[in-house]
Amino acid sequence: LVVAAVVTEGIVLVGLMREVGTLLLRDRPASPGRMDGGPELGTPVSLPNLAPGEPAILLFLSPGCGHCEELLANLPALERDYPAIRLIGVPVSADDEERKEKREEDDKKTALPYELAEINAASEAVALLSAEAGPAALEKFEQDQAALLDRGLLPRLYPYAPLHVLTRRELDDLFDTTPDLTGADIDVSRFVREGEERDVTVWWWPIPADGAPHPRLRPSHEALCRVPVGEAGNWLLGRGGGEQADSSTVESGAPSKKAAPRAWVWSYLDGAWERLEERHLYPGQTILVDARAGGYDVKIGFTGKAGHVPPVVAEHAHVLGAVDAADAADEQDELSEGIGDASRQYKTIATHCAETAQKAQAVALAVGLSRSHAHALELAALAHDIGKGHDAFAGAIKDRNGIAPEVFLAKAPKGRWHALDQLYNHSPAGKRPGFRHELASALALLELAWRARPDHPALQGGREELLEKTVCRDLPQQDENLAEPCGLVASLLALDEPAFNLVLYLIMSHHGKVRASLAMVPRDQENPGPDGSLPIRGVRDGDVLPALEFADQDGSSFVLPAARLCLEPANLGLSRRYGPSWIERVVSLREQYGSFQLAWLEALLRVADVRASWIADPLDPHLPREFAEVSAVPESNDRDAELRNWMEQTLRAAADGEVSRSSARGRGRSPRSGRSERVSTRRAP
Repeated sequence: LVVAAVVTEGIVLVGLMREVGTLLLRDRPASPGRMDGGPELGTPVSLPNLAPGEPAILLFLSPGCGHCEELLANLPALERDYPAIRLIGVPVSADDEERKEKREEDDKKTALPYELAEINAASEAVALLSAEAGPAALEKFEQDQAALLDRGLLPRLYPYAPLHVLTRRELDDLFDTTPDLTGADIDVSRFVREGEERDVTVWWWPIPADGAPHPRLRPSHEALCRVPVGEAGNWLLGRGGGEQADSSTVESGAPSKKAAPRAWVWSYLDGAWERLEERHLYPGQTILVDARAGGYDVKIGFTGKAGHVPPVVAEHAHVLGAVDAADAADEQDELSEGIGDASRQYKTIATHCAETAQKAQAVALAVGLSRSHAHALELAALAHDIGKGHDAFAGAIKDRNGIAPEVFLAKAPKGRWHALDQLYNHSPAGKRPGFRHELASALALLELAWRARPDHPALQGGREELLEKTVCRDLPQQDENLAEPCGLVASLLALDEPAFNLVLYLIMSHHGKVRASLAMVPRDQENPGPDGSLPIRGVRDGDVLPALEFADQDGSSFVLPAARLCLEPANLGLSRRYGPSWIERVVSLREQYGSFQLAWLEALLRVADVRASWIADPLDPHLPREFAEVSAVPESNDRDAELRNWMEQTLRAAADGEVSRSSARGRGRSPRSGRSERVSTRRAP
C-alpha cells in the first residue's frame, strides 16, 4: 500500500506502509527544504543501500533534474525488491512513453469511481492543511486558494466540466413522452450521470428454459446490481471478455461458452419482456438475466462468470401495484379494474367521471389552486373517461355480469377482462392494438365544440380569413349543428382559448401516455384499414363515440351527443375543422404555463382519478345492485395470484436444480483455479 504527498513543486514523497494504518515515514519536514533527520530535498538517494523489506523514503525529482536518469536506470530492480511500493510521479523519457501511459491507465482505474486528477488535488490540499484542518482553517484555505484564481487548487478540487448541459430546448423535448419506434426509450442518462463508467442495472431470476419472464414480474430494490455498460455488453452480448453459458445446458448445471446468457428488457409498447439486443444496451437500462446463467458471486459481486450462480429469493421480486402497472405498458390500464374493494365492482362512465370530478374539486381546494385552474381541473375530470364509450374499450370487457351492452362502463372487476395482448382486439370495428381512450375523449370534445360553435377562439375564431385563403374552412352541416349545447359542452365553450386548451390537454395527458404530439406507434403502422389508412393510438379517423348519459357538477343530468372522431389535430399546420393543430395548442400552453406547472396540474388530475378508483361505497346508482358487484375475484383469472404461482414454481425449480449441482460446485472459490477472486467494487444485491 502506498501514500503520497506533494512537498514542494515537482517533488513527491513515497512511503512504504508495512501494514494498513501504519505509515513508516519519518516525521514531517521541519522546513520546506529539509526532512527532520533526513537529507536535503533534491539530494540523490543511493538506491543500492536500501535493503529489501526495510522501511524506505524515496525522493523522486521533477523532470530536468540530473538524477532522473539514475532513478530510471534502477527502476526494474527497485520494483523487484519492493513489490509493495507504487511509484507515483516518476519522470519518464520519450522512449518510455508506452510504460507511462499504461501506468496512468492503471492509476485511473485504481482511482475509480473518482478522477485521478481530483485525488491528486486532494492530496495536495491535505499536505497544505497538515497543521490544522478545523472549520476555520478550511475556510481560510478556500479563501487563500480562491485568491489565486486559476493557479489555486479550487478549480482542481471542485472541477466543473460537464460533458452535457441540459438546455431549455432539450428540457422542452423531454416534456413529450410520445413513444418512438424504438419502444419509447428516452435516454436521459447523459444528463444524470457523469464520468466514463456508466452503468446498467442487472437482476437475476430463474426463467424456465423454454419460457419467458412473467409480464408482471418486477425487481425489488434489493435485487438490483449495477454493472458498467461495457462489462454488461461483453457478458450478455458475447462481445468477448465474459464467460457465457449455453442456454440449452444451463438447466443441467454444465455451463459452456456456446451462447450468451438469456437476458430480457421491458418493452413498454408490447407490455412484455423482450430479449436483449444491442440497441437496448445503454446507461440506466434495467436488464433481467436468467439466474442459471450465473454472473454474480455473493462474496465478490458481479463477476460475469458462468459458474457463479446467484441465490434468488422471493423478496427479489414484487407484485406490481395497479397504479404502477397502468404506467408500465402502453396498453395496460389497471385503474380500469378499480383498486381495493372497488376492484370487485362495475362502474359506468357517468358515475366514475362524476366521482373523479368530486375528488378533483377536493384536491384543488387542498392545494389552493386558483379559481380558474380549479374549474379547468374539474371540467377535465368530468370528461376524462368519455372515450371509454368507444367500441374498442367496450369490447375489452369479456364478462359484463349481465349488464346490457348499451350501458357504457368505465370499470370492471379483475378477471373480467380479455388478456392484455388481446385486450383491444374485440371491437366490432376490428382490432385496435394500442388503443388510448384519453385520445378518444379529447377528440370527442373537440368535435362537439366545433359542431356547436366553430367560431370559438380556440377553434376557427380569429382565423377565418387565413383559413379561407389557405386550406378553406370546414363548417358543420345542418344535421351536425348543436344549436343549444348544454352540460359539459356548454361549460367548455364558456372558456377562453387558453382554458379551453388546458382542459383538452389535461384529458389527453392524464395517463401520461399521450401528451405533446399525436404520433403513430408501431402497432398503428401494422394495422392499416380497408382503405389503407392508419390509426393513431388505436383511433381511426371517422370512429364514432356514442351518446352518453351524464350528470353535471351540480348533479344535473344531460346527454352528451354522439361524436364522430377526426384525426386532423394530429397534422401540422391549421386544420380546416378545428383551427390550431394539437402540437400548436400544447406549445402555446407550455409558453403560458411552463412545463412544470402543466406537469403539476396533470399530477392533480391523476391523483383525483386514482382516489376515485378506490371508491367502493356506494355502489353505482346507474346499475342494478345484483350486477354492480361480484362476490369475489375469480382466482383463476387473478393476475396477482397467477404471478405468485409462477414465482413459486420457478423458485422451486431453481432450488431443485441447485441441490443436484451443490456437490460439484465449490463455494467462495474460483470455479477454474480454486484461487480467491479479486474483490469487486460492484454492489451485491
